[in-house]
Amino acid sequence: MTAMEPYSFATVLGDVFGRSVMHAEKRPYVPKGSRVHVSFTTATTTTQLQASQQLGIPRRVKKEREDDDKGDKKGETRREAEAVDDNLPVPVALTGLISTDPSDGKCLIRRTATDGDDGGALWESKVIPSGKRIGCIQIAPDSRAGMLQFLPHAAAFPSPLLYVADTVGNVYAATLPASSVTAVGVESPAKRPRQEKVNRSSFWGLIVPATTSDSEITHGACGWCGIVPFFSQQLVCCREFFFDIRLVDVPAGTVVRQYGTIQPATGTTACPGIPHGVVVAEGPVATLYDMRCPGAALTLNTDTKPDISLVTSRLTSPTSYVAGVCSTCNEYEVAAAVGRSLCVYDVRKWSCVSVSTNILKYEIGSIAPFASGKAVVVAGIDAEVRIVPLQKASPVSAASAPTHAGGNGIARNEKVQKEEEGESAAPNSFRNRIDSAVCCRSTWNGGWVESLDGSNAIGVSADHEVFLSF
Repeated sequence: MTAMEPYSFATVLGDVFGRSVMHAEKRPYVPKGSRVHVSFTTATTTTQLQASQQLGIPRRVKKEREDDDKGDKKGETRREAEAVDDNLPVPVALTGLISTDPSDGKCLIRRTATDGDDGGALWESKVIPSGKRIGCIQIAPDSRAGMLQFLPHAAAFPSPLLYVADTVGNVYAATLPASSVTAVGVESPAKRPRQEKVNRSSFWGLIVPATTSDSEITHGACGWCGIVPFFSQQLVCCREFFFDIRLVDVPAGTVVRQYGTIQPATGTTACPGIPHGVVVAEGPVATLYDMRCPGAALTLNTDTKPDISLVTSRLTSPTSYVAGVCSTCNEYEVAAAVGRSLCVYDVRKWSCVSVSTNILKYEIGSIAPFASGKAVVVAGIDAEVRIVPLQKASPVSAASAPTHAGGNGIARNEKVQKEEEGESAAPNSFRNRIDSAVCCRSTWNGGWVESLDGSNAIGVSADHEVFLSF
């Protein structure tokens, strides 16, 4: 990375998914931005871990190439340029992973590192009752709070509660058994039908179905599906090709409210500064919805009573689509992937805070925050991925710099401003953009997802490669 980008990538070598990848050459396709895995990491700078206490071995990835303009380097492939770097240690280790199974994407698998030499625990669930592919996995807020108290051994938390949604919007509650962190088997799993229409397992608890009609015909298609859990035992389920947002009451198992989107949704995130707000990326717009509103209504009568607006604010991009949104370290700011640019907005009035252009060669497919929201990992629609830091200069150094009064009476630091403009131009150049990017073998499986504690992000490729940003 460059001097202004202190973050880096690492690839996890070794047996990460266990025997589940023995008969799967490629992971099943899921839409870009799908959260199909949950990772647990531990900082090795504070906790010393043995090789048996982590899944695989993380190794830094080389990104810089010397003499790039020489003729003998023109035929060098990106895989050769991004060789594993064993010189610098990786300050983080992967200790646990919950993801979809690599064969058909209709089951959950849990991998947990153990102290023994057995390669870690591997547990696999039953097929999801709907028979569709899993499109989103989220940890319930109560379980997340309990797992954070288990740090640095959050991967060994016995029975976390998960919210799982398939690609058509069936939402399930799944509590992993305590045996999932100790179940180790050497025998291959028993063969099962490709689709289990009747599944009487109590593991999958249906919260809300994809449709309330008695017939099996749905008014939508398989696509991206996102879940945003609330602390009030409610969650928001957003579906791409159903053009809707549903507010779900988990204990009651009902849809409290349902809203319609103007474009197919491809990303959603919560905004900590607005407790009842959800930001949704839908086509060329990003909308902040207030989930307290009963719904959109048109009326010809003038009503002077105060009313809660369904659409609190909206951003419209006239140039490209908004592929995804994610939270940042500021509770009122969100990062949006617009074309090939990463933009940070204040959602109260959608005022632009910062813009990073020409990040990837092609358009952005998904984004994920890490380092407590101080940086964002940006994955493309192909195999490219890059880290974009959101805080390039410390506020202390900027505040301690001398200021000069301009002719209009406004204090300005002209010298520092010119230096920052000169420095900010270098990392956005084409050469530095290529040097600070990493590629997987083919393409990414879904989107990158931040870890449990938010210190780093994990990405899984279609070829079972595991990458780590820190």
